[in-house]
Amino acid sequence: MDFLTEKEKNIEDYIKEGNLQEAENLIKEILQMNANDLYAKGQLIKIYRKQRKFQEAEILAKEILKVEPNNIPTNAQLISVYMKQMKYKNAEILALKLMKLEPDNINRKEKLLKIYRKQEKFQLAEDLAKQMIKLQPDSEIRKSQLVKLYIEQGKLEEAEKMANEILKSKSDSSCDIIKHQLVKIYIEQRRFQDAENLTNEILSIQPTDVSLKTQLVDIYIEQGKLKEAENVAKELLESKSLQAQYITKQLSLIHIKQKKSQRNESQTYSKDLMEKSKEEVNTSKNIKKFRKRIYNQEISLENIKDFEEEISIFSEFEQKMLLAELYTHLNLVGKAKQALKDATNIKEISEEQQKILKQAIQIIQSNKMNVIQRNKKWGLLTGTYEEYQR
Repeated sequence: MDFLTEKEKNIEDYIKEGNLQEAENLIKEILQMNANDLYAKGQLIKIYRKQRKFQEAEILAKEILKVEPNNIPTNAQLISVYMKQMKYKNAEILALKLMKLEPDNINRKEKLLKIYRKQEKFQLAEDLAKQMIKLQPDSEIRKSQLVKLYIEQGKLEEAEKMANEILKSKSDSSCDIIKHQLVKIYIEQRRFQDAENLTNEILSIQPTDVSLKTQLVDIYIEQGKLKEAENVAKELLESKSLQAQYITKQLSLIHIKQKKSQRNESQTYSKDLMEKSKEEVNTSKNIKKFRKRIYNQEISLENIKDFEEEISIFSEFEQKMLLAELYTHLNLVGKAKQALKDATNIKEISEEQQKILKQAIQIIQSNKMNVIQRNKKWGLLTGTYEEYQR
């Protein structure tokens, strides 16, 4: 093995092990001998991406592409960098370029499909998904992608029709995915009894599916089956579900509805209470969407002002907690501490919020955790770790 080949192998090993500094040192040695070594620069882009130095990664990738415009690995890396920076239009242009260079590469189409969805270009995404199905007519994973696109566009009849077609084929690889999608379709169509039946069918095979049980609580609530909803919610709390915060909120909602029923109050009061309950559920769902964006690394320092403006619809406490969670994921511990400090100065917060705040402060002040461990702890605290990890 010659000198350069050995160093290249060591660089790859170091990157796999997460020893980025050693990998970077070897790359600099290679670049000192040959400042135009494209392999070394390509590996350095990987390191920058892992370090979340997206601006440096972008600059370096563009340097390579000036020399080799059709360098496929570098184009692919730059697409990923653009995606992390939410520069979806730039990513789309490059993805279309790679599609021309590798027209039969299904992974290139997969990436472009994701870019279209990020931009909510659902019709283009749908057309591309159908092309992919033509290339892989027996792939039910491809068909399930189209089902998801139909759901996102509100084309529930088309989504249900395709989902049932897939289920008829009895494919083990996609059966679970499709059944979960069908549950969502039934909920969107307000066919709660169908959603309940299918959810219980899945749970009879997968009794430990926490996300599905959480969904079942909502389904029961929508049907007014409060006792059943309460039983499932308590079961989830006893099992120390990672979504404990949301379940606790839903359990409170169940108790409110039960008391309302027992008191038999006026129709006007019932209507107001239902609207308030729906508002609480919708707020929880919206917060969940923002947490998903944080976990998917869609928020950076460049667009944090926009993020702050978007979350201004929530309570002051929820805003500070979302900011603390975001800063934690960006490994900006000082800013996360400040956000939590601001949260402690809010006068009117519930006992549950005080408990969450106390645990969050313990997480961010711990010197024993690295960024990955802190992110995991945040996910466990807010009940989102299991879903976004999956």
